[in-house]
Amino acid sequence: MDQQFGDNLITITDEDGRSYELEILAQFEYKDAEYLALIPADADDTGDMEVSILKSSEVDGEEMLLAIEDEKELEEVYNAMMDLLYDDEETELQ
Repeated sequence: MDQQFGDNLITITDEDGRSYELEILAQFEYKDAEYLALIPADADDTGDMEVSILKSSEVDGEEMLLAIEDEKELEEVYNAMMDLLYDDEETELQ
């Protein structure tokens, strides 16, 4: 996948050449790896958003965003992201 970063938007291109514009909800480190939580940029605010978590990795010297294949890793990263988001919300309320 190719990637381009903007303010809070990213455009990724998959192996088939299809491009997707996504909004970055969170970018964080967990166990020495970097992850991004993303939603479609055109998502409406109905609260029914599909969040994707991708792992940032270097492949052949190029930064790539990869799907997390391991279920255990995905669950751990999801929980870490939720902790991060809820900690940020609690800090803002204080």
